[in-house]
Amino acid sequence: MRVALFAKNAGKVDGLSASRRPVPGQLLALGENGKYSASVVPAGAVGPAGPAGAAGPTGPAGPVGPQGVAGPQGPAGEKGEQGAPGAPASTRWAVVAADGSLIRGSGVAAASRTASGTYEVAFADSVASCAYAGSLALGETAGATGQIGVGGAATESALRVETEASTGSNADKAFHLIVIC
Repeated sequence: MRVALFAKNAGKVDGLSASRRPVPGQLLALGENGKYSASVVPAGAVGPAGPAGAAGPTGPAGPVGPQGVAGPQGPAGEKGEQGAPGAPASTRWAVVAADGSLIRGSGVAAASRTASGTYEVAFADSVASCAYAGSLALGETAGATGQIGVGGAATESALRVETEASTGSNADKAFHLIVIC
């Protein structure tokens, strides 16, 4: 069997030989992508941008970002309407004379002297969950020097009041008493 021999002109086309690099008078082979290399045919100028395409579908929402810094406080709002008047702060009070008699008061059932400098003031209802304060009365007796103490009594609707001279001994003194509930 006979094998075909290589033709003497197989490396040429119309008398021109091929080359891998541009050489005058020779054919240039195409690259693996089927195109001439950029060194042989330089790229042309970039043309104008085409029109924008249609919007694509909305993608999924991303994760929530970190909390931002608080902004400055806004301006003060307009003044609101005045509300209805509230209940009185205290409806229970008493002015008691040094002898234990009630001079005047509100919500008081009775007042009495139980011993020297010791008094009991009874109110019309419970004062167990209230706050109370007393002060010696100036002008109701000879003077307001001394001390006063107020505390709970034997019943929930009464208070015990003790008055003392400035020496610390019990002394009959007129006083003012207020109960705040």
